[in-house]
Amino acid sequence: MKASEVVVFFRYLVPGISLLSFLILTVPWPFLIKEIDLFNGTLLGVLVTSGFIFFGWMSYHMVYPAWRYLLRVLHLYPKSRVVSELRTMLKTDDFKPDDLWSFFLWNHCKDSIRQRVKLLADYGHSLYMVSFTFIVFPLIYTSLRFAFGPNTVLIHIIIALLPGVRSNVIPLMEFLFVILSFSIGVVLLNYGYKRIRYAENIQWLIFKARKDKLQEILEKAKSEESGRIPKES
Repeated sequence: MKASEVVVFFRYLVPGISLLSFLILTVPWPFLIKEIDLFNGTLLGVLVTSGFIFFGWMSYHMVYPAWRYLLRVLHLYPKSRVVSELRTMLKTDDFKPDDLWSFFLWNHCKDSIRQRVKLLADYGHSLYMVSFTFIVFPLIYTSLRFAFGPNTVLIHIIIALLPGVRSNVIPLMEFLFVILSFSIGVVLLNYGYKRIRYAENIQWLIFKARKDKLQEILEKAKSEESGRIPKES
Protein backbone atom coordinates (compact mmCIF):
# COMPACT_ATOMS: atom_id res chain seq x y z
CA MET A 1 0.00 0.00 0.00
CA LYS A 2 1.42 3.38 -1.02
CA ALA A 3 1.88 6.20 1.47
CA SER A 4 -0.91 8.26 -0.12
CA GLU A 5 -3.29 5.31 0.17
CA VAL A 6 -2.30 4.86 3.81
CA VAL A 7 -3.14 8.50 4.52
CA VAL A 8 -6.54 8.23 2.84
CA PHE A 9 -7.33 4.94 4.57
CA PHE A 10 -6.26 5.78 8.12
CA ARG A 11 -6.90 9.53 8.27
CA TYR A 12 -10.10 9.79 6.27
CA LEU A 13 -11.80 6.55 5.26
CA VAL A 14 -11.84 4.69 8.59
CA PRO A 15 -12.93 7.70 10.71
CA GLY A 16 -15.41 8.71 8.00
CA ILE A 17 -17.04 5.28 7.94
CA SER A 18 -17.38 5.17 11.72
CA LEU A 19 -18.73 8.72 12.06
CA LEU A 20 -21.24 8.49 9.21
CA SER A 21 -22.41 5.03 10.29
CA PHE A 22 -23.13 6.21 13.81
CA LEU A 23 -24.94 9.29 12.54
CA ILE A 24 -27.15 7.06 10.38
CA LEU A 25 -28.05 4.98 13.44
CA THR A 26 -29.41 8.08 15.17
CA VAL A 27 -31.74 9.38 12.43
CA PRO A 28 -35.45 8.47 12.32
CA TRP A 29 -36.21 5.36 10.25
CA PRO A 30 -38.78 7.07 7.93
CA PHE A 31 -36.22 9.75 7.07
CA LEU A 32 -33.65 7.14 6.00
CA ILE A 33 -36.19 5.24 3.87
CA LYS A 34 -37.26 8.49 2.21
CA GLU A 35 -33.67 9.37 1.33
CA ILE A 36 -32.99 5.87 -0.06
CA ASP A 37 -36.08 6.09 -2.28
CA LEU A 38 -34.84 9.35 -3.79
CA PHE A 39 -31.71 7.81 -5.31
CA ASN A 40 -30.95 4.77 -7.42
CA GLY A 41 -28.45 2.19 -6.26
CA THR A 42 -25.41 3.50 -8.16
CA LEU A 43 -25.93 7.12 -7.17
CA LEU A 44 -26.58 6.14 -3.56
CA GLY A 45 -23.32 4.17 -3.50
CA VAL A 46 -21.40 7.16 -4.85
CA LEU A 47 -23.02 9.48 -2.30
CA VAL A 48 -22.27 7.13 0.60
CA THR A 49 -18.63 6.71 -0.48
CA SER A 50 -18.27 10.47 -0.87
CA GLY A 51 -19.87 10.87 2.55
CA PHE A 52 -17.26 8.57 4.10
CA ILE A 53 -14.43 10.69 2.67
CA PHE A 54 -16.11 13.99 3.56
CA PHE A 55 -16.86 13.04 7.16
CA GLY A 56 -13.35 11.59 7.47
CA TRP A 57 -11.86 14.86 6.21
CA MET A 58 -14.09 16.82 8.57
CA SER A 59 -13.08 14.58 11.47
CA TYR A 60 -9.37 15.04 10.85
CA HIS A 61 -9.32 18.79 10.16
CA MET A 62 -12.18 20.07 12.33
CA VAL A 63 -13.08 17.61 15.08
CA TYR A 64 -9.75 15.93 15.79
CA PRO A 65 -7.76 19.08 16.73
CA ALA A 66 -10.26 19.88 19.51
CA TRP A 67 -10.39 16.22 20.59
CA ARG A 68 -6.59 15.99 20.66
CA TYR A 69 -6.36 19.20 22.71
CA LEU A 70 -8.80 17.77 25.26
CA LEU A 71 -6.82 14.51 25.40
CA ARG A 72 -3.62 16.45 26.03
CA VAL A 73 -5.27 18.35 28.87
CA LEU A 74 -6.35 15.02 30.34
CA HIS A 75 -2.83 13.57 29.79
CA LEU A 76 -4.24 10.95 27.40
CA TYR A 77 -2.09 12.02 24.47
CA PRO A 78 1.69 11.36 24.59
CA LYS A 79 3.85 14.45 24.85
CA SER A 80 6.55 14.78 22.19
CA ARG A 81 9.95 14.77 23.90
CA VAL A 82 11.61 15.57 20.58
CA VAL A 83 9.61 18.77 20.11
CA SER A 84 10.24 19.81 23.73
CA GLU A 85 13.98 19.24 23.36
CA LEU A 86 14.14 21.06 20.03
CA ARG A 87 12.26 24.01 21.47
CA THR A 88 14.99 24.31 24.10
CA MET A 89 17.71 24.03 21.48
CA LEU A 90 16.20 26.57 19.09
CA LYS A 91 15.77 29.54 21.44
CA THR A 92 14.19 31.44 18.55
CA ASP A 93 10.76 32.06 17.09
CA ASP A 94 11.99 32.18 13.48
CA PHE A 95 10.70 28.67 12.89
CA LYS A 96 8.99 25.97 14.91
CA PRO A 97 10.55 22.78 16.31
CA ASP A 98 8.21 20.77 14.07
CA ASP A 99 9.70 22.51 11.02
CA LEU A 100 13.25 21.52 11.91
CA TRP A 101 12.27 17.96 12.80
CA SER A 102 10.26 17.47 9.60
CA PHE A 103 13.19 18.82 7.59
CA PHE A 104 15.56 16.43 9.32
CA LEU A 105 13.34 13.36 8.84
CA TRP A 106 12.80 14.21 5.18
CA ASN A 107 16.41 14.97 4.26
CA HIS A 108 18.56 12.96 6.67
CA CYS A 109 16.66 9.73 7.39
CA LYS A 110 16.07 6.64 5.30
CA ASP A 111 12.77 6.35 3.49
CA SER A 112 11.95 3.19 5.46
CA ILE A 113 12.30 5.09 8.75
CA ARG A 114 10.12 7.96 7.54
CA GLN A 115 7.45 5.58 6.31
CA ARG A 116 7.52 3.62 9.58
CA VAL A 117 7.09 6.75 11.70
CA LYS A 118 4.39 8.10 9.39
CA LEU A 119 2.47 4.82 9.32
CA LEU A 120 2.49 4.53 13.11
CA ALA A 121 1.39 8.15 13.49
CA ASP A 122 -1.41 7.80 10.91
CA TYR A 123 -2.60 4.60 12.58
CA GLY A 124 -2.53 6.23 16.01
CA HIS A 125 -4.39 9.34 14.80
CA SER A 126 -7.00 7.12 13.16
CA LEU A 127 -7.54 5.19 16.39
CA TYR A 128 -7.91 8.44 18.31
CA MET A 129 -10.46 9.79 15.83
CA VAL A 130 -12.48 6.57 15.80
CA SER A 131 -12.37 6.45 19.61
CA PHE A 132 -13.97 9.91 19.60
CA THR A 133 -16.83 8.54 17.48
CA PHE A 134 -17.45 5.59 19.79
CA ILE A 135 -17.20 7.66 22.98
CA VAL A 136 -19.33 10.60 21.83
CA PHE A 137 -21.95 8.48 20.03
CA PRO A 138 -23.84 7.53 23.24
CA LEU A 139 -24.27 11.23 24.06
CA ILE A 140 -25.44 12.14 20.56
CA TYR A 141 -27.72 9.12 20.27
CA THR A 142 -29.32 9.70 23.66
CA SER A 143 -29.98 13.36 22.84
CA LEU A 144 -31.52 12.63 19.44
CA ARG A 145 -33.42 9.67 20.86
CA PHE A 146 -35.28 12.00 23.20
CA ALA A 147 -35.80 14.49 20.37
CA PHE A 148 -37.11 12.07 17.71
CA GLY A 149 -38.58 9.36 19.91
CA PRO A 150 -38.19 5.54 19.72
CA ASN A 151 -38.08 5.35 15.93
CA THR A 152 -34.37 5.45 15.17
CA VAL A 153 -32.52 3.32 12.64
CA LEU A 154 -30.78 1.51 15.51
CA ILE A 155 -34.11 0.35 16.94
CA HIS A 156 -35.24 -1.01 13.56
CA ILE A 157 -31.93 -2.85 13.18
CA ILE A 158 -32.39 -4.42 16.63
CA ILE A 159 -35.91 -5.52 15.70
CA ALA A 160 -34.67 -6.94 12.38
CA LEU A 161 -31.84 -8.86 14.05
CA LEU A 162 -34.04 -10.09 16.92
CA PRO A 163 -37.48 -10.81 15.43
CA GLY A 164 -40.16 -11.33 18.00
CA VAL A 165 -38.27 -9.48 20.72
CA ARG A 166 -40.48 -7.93 23.37
CA SER A 167 -40.98 -4.20 23.19
CA ASN A 168 -39.80 -3.75 26.78
CA VAL A 169 -36.48 -5.43 25.90
CA ILE A 170 -35.63 -2.94 23.15
CA PRO A 171 -34.61 -0.11 25.57
CA LEU A 172 -32.29 -2.58 27.29
CA MET A 173 -30.71 -3.51 23.96
CA GLU A 174 -30.27 0.19 23.19
CA PHE A 175 -28.60 0.73 26.55
CA LEU A 176 -26.27 -2.23 26.04
CA PHE A 177 -25.36 -0.93 22.59
CA VAL A 178 -24.38 2.54 23.81
CA ILE A 179 -22.45 1.04 26.72
CA LEU A 180 -20.64 -1.26 24.30
CA SER A 181 -19.91 1.73 22.07
CA PHE A 182 -18.40 3.70 24.93
CA SER A 183 -16.33 0.69 26.07
CA ILE A 184 -14.95 0.14 22.57
CA GLY A 185 -14.10 3.85 22.43
CA VAL A 186 -12.06 3.58 25.61
CA VAL A 187 -10.20 0.54 24.27
CA LEU A 188 -9.45 2.32 20.97
CA LEU A 189 -8.28 5.36 22.92
CA ASN A 190 -5.79 3.15 24.76
CA TYR A 191 -4.56 1.58 21.51
CA GLY A 192 -4.22 5.02 19.94
CA TYR A 193 -2.15 6.20 22.89
CA LYS A 194 0.16 3.18 22.56
CA ARG A 195 0.64 3.69 18.81
CA ILE A 196 1.41 7.40 19.13
CA ARG A 197 3.76 6.73 22.04
CA TYR A 198 5.49 4.03 19.97
CA ALA A 199 5.99 6.51 17.12
CA GLU A 200 7.25 9.16 19.56
CA ASN A 201 9.70 6.71 21.14
CA ILE A 202 11.16 5.82 17.74
CA GLN A 203 11.59 9.51 16.94
CA TRP A 204 13.21 10.09 20.32
CA LEU A 205 15.77 7.35 19.64
CA ILE A 206 16.50 8.86 16.23
CA PHE A 207 16.89 12.26 17.85
CA LYS A 208 19.32 10.99 20.50
CA ALA A 209 21.39 9.14 17.88
CA ARG A 210 21.56 12.09 15.45
CA LYS A 211 21.56 15.02 17.85
CA ASP A 212 24.95 16.25 16.61
CA LYS A 213 23.66 16.38 13.03
CA LEU A 214 20.59 18.29 14.19
CA GLN A 215 22.81 20.78 16.02
CA GLU A 216 24.84 21.24 12.84
CA ILE A 217 21.69 21.91 10.81
CA LEU A 218 20.47 24.33 13.45
CA GLU A 219 23.72 26.29 13.46
CA LYS A 220 23.65 26.50 9.69
CA ALA A 221 20.06 27.69 9.78
CA LYS A 222 20.89 30.40 12.30
CA SER A 223 23.72 31.64 10.10
CA GLU A 224 21.31 32.31 7.23
CA GLU A 225 20.28 35.94 7.08
CA SER A 226 16.73 34.99 6.17
CA GLY A 227 16.42 32.76 9.23
CA ARG A 228 15.04 29.93 7.10
CA ILE A 229 16.09 26.29 7.19
CA PRO A 230 18.53 25.62 4.33
CA LYS A 231 17.27 23.36 1.57
CA GLU A 232 20.37 21.23 1.61
CA SER A 233 23.06 20.69 4.26
